Amino acid sequence: MSLLQTPVQVGAVQLRNRIAMPPMVRLAPHVSPELAGNNGEFSDALIEHYAQRARAGTALIIVEATCVDPAGRVWRQGLNAYDDSYTAGLAQLASAIADAGAVPGIQLVHGGPQADAALCGGITYGPSEVAPSVGQPEPIALSPQGILEVEQRFLDAALRVASAGFRFIELHAAHGYLLDSFISPIRNHRTDAFGGSLENRMRIITDILLRLKVLLGNATAVGARISVFTHIADGFGEPELRSMIQILEQAGSDFVDLSMDRVLRNAFGTSRTMGQMARAAAHVPIIVAGEIKTPEEAERVLAEGHGDVVAVGRAMLQDPRWAEKALAATD
Repeated sequence: MSLLQTPVQVGAVQLRNRIAMPPMVRLAPHVSPELAGNNGEFSDALIEHYAQRARAGTALIIVEATCVDPAGRVWRQGLNAYDDSYTAGLAQLASAIADAGAVPGIQLVHGGPQADAALCGGITYGPSEVAPSVGQPEPIALSPQGILEVEQRFLDAALRVASAGFRFIELHAAHGYLLDSFISPIRNHRTDAFGGSLENRMRIITDILLRLKVLLGNATAVGARISVFTHIADGFGEPELRSMIQILEQAGSDFVDLSMDRVLRNAFGTSRTMGQMARAAAHVPIIVAGEIKTPEEAERVLAEGHGDVVAVGRAMLQDPRWAEKALAATD
């Protein structure tokens, strides 16, 4: 049996193998346009999109970034979980994935300063009044009460998706969205308990994780996705990566999903990859994603200790049977 075929325990769930489908945006050019409804509807085509990849043998399907707050929407066609009106669609999607043999997972997001202002009443929010890039509007800095309200939005959405049947919940703390903006010392200039040290800047994430562990108990795996490679300009290196993982673990994270530009690329001027550094620091499974295209590369990720679960994105979008072929190729 190859390493790719071996089961692995991630918090409350056991994965039948080491292959995951990471959360991806349906509006990318290589995704069929019929999947995207005008307001994030749970269409039959969308459900089949995920079920097809689950039937191919993928162990974990992480449904794309799903919005927790109408004030944090990023894409008009993006999925939502901020209201009970979405519960039926969420339940249908989770059931289809589970019936096809995979663990149904979902990623929860608040766009923060990268939300689409046109969808959010013309206003976006962030840790401080720092525009995400040149030419984009400055967000309104969240008040301490506003932060608590955002945390509650994540908790409410998590309870909603858990009740709908999702057994793996991932906080989107990567790629510049709200939770990740708190991590960034460039975007976060706060002087209260949510700014300053890395531990403080991650407080909004750890607050949510700690409360989720209480609310969901041991029935659901919960954790976060981070993207340290996008913080190199912030001065991040291996010490920050190790600290972030330790902070997440102390808050009860059952896994860390590490998004990278390339999993097998050495990092920070060393002879090791970010995945290898993460695994050396972690006591929980590390999920890695970033330009893994072939079964041979996926097997190498596991054999060389770059990660514990291999998330295959673009290649799986292009070939719904990628997992089936990979498992056969490594048999």
